[in-house]
Amino acid sequence: MHFIRDLQLWFSFVFSLAIAQAPQKSGNRVRFGAGNYPRTTRLADVSLLRIYGYTAKGSRSIITIKSTNNGGPWEDLGRVFVGPSDAKDLGNLFVHKLANSRVLAAFRSHDRSIGDHPWSYYRIIVFESTESDRKLAIFEVGMGNSRFKLATVCTKDDGATWSLLSRSDIYEAPGKAAGEPQIIRIGNALVADFGTNEDGGEWPRGTIKLLVSRDGANTWGDKATVNGTSSAWAEMVGLDNSSFLVLYDAGDGHIRILFKNSYFTIL
Repeated sequence: MHFIRDLQLWFSFVFSLAIAQAPQKSGNRVRFGAGNYPRTTRLADVSLLRIYGYTAKGSRSIITIKSTNNGGPWEDLGRVFVGPSDAKDLGNLFVHKLANSRVLAAFRSHDRSIGDHPWSYYRIIVFESTESDRKLAIFEVGMGNSRFKLATVCTKDDGATWSLLSRSDIYEAPGKAAGEPQIIRIGNALVADFGTNEDGGEWPRGTIKLLVSRDGANTWGDKATVNGTSSAWAEMVGLDNSSFLVLYDAGDGHIRILFKNSYFTIL
């Protein structure tokens, strides 16, 4: 049986080479994530692009991160591929920049077998991308019976195409609805707002809540409540690199619509 272990990944020590001398360590190791099998290439803008494998909550992801100062702090970029860890064996990663500045990411994506043999189908996948910024969209997914959940999808060509492979479900309220989302960037964090009737209210009214991602939309947490339970149609406006306003219809029960705002700070 083939097992994949999640390891604490550390950037290797920087070594200095002098003539007729063994490599000498320079600087300290830097942690950049949890996962395994990291591979790195240098991009045309001299930054470093790294990919590695990560397993959590029943899914296996190929993660990308970037460093603009030769391996110091690393910034999360996103995911090349995501698959269910009980059905897909993703590993043996490799990343390479071509002369035309396009980037190739290759990895195995074998189908797991239920029987004695570890795999039922073998494949190697190669993705191609340009060195462009990744943009993220958030939306609600209908589940029937007035139920919705939140999902994200990304584009690497300014919205010309959106890859279904990049889609990720990020929040679901069991038996209830979560929808009307919006997403903004505050400093190095992504903030999503949404409405939900998980705490009460008659959909589409309910509580306005927030989710925060600090790793490029790979994971979401720090759920916070803005107002409840008669609110709807929230909007966010960034103020600076650490704070933002949330504006929403407070549903005061009159013909007029009452809009209120709340001030939040990302720590």
